[in-house]
Amino acid sequence: MKRFEIDCNYNYFGPSKLGLSHEEVIKLSLIPNERVLVFQDEDEWLGTVVFYKELPYVYQWYVKLD
Repeated sequence: MKRFEIDCNYNYFGPSKLGLSHEEVIKLSLIPNERVLVFQDEDEWLGTVVFYKELPYVYQWYVKLD
C-alpha cells in the first residue's frame, strides 16, 4: 500500500475527499481504486484513489477517505 503526504486544505468536495493534482498522480503512479494511506502532520487516514472523468481537469483525481 502506498503512503504519501496530502494537503487536507485541497478538498473541494468536502473533508472526506482530498484532492490530488495530475502531477502527484503521475509521480506516485497512482491508479483508480487503489487503496492508499495518506497523512498530514501527525494524522493518517486510509482511503481509495478516485478518478472522475466528468469533473473539470483540476478536480478529476482525489482520495476518498474511509
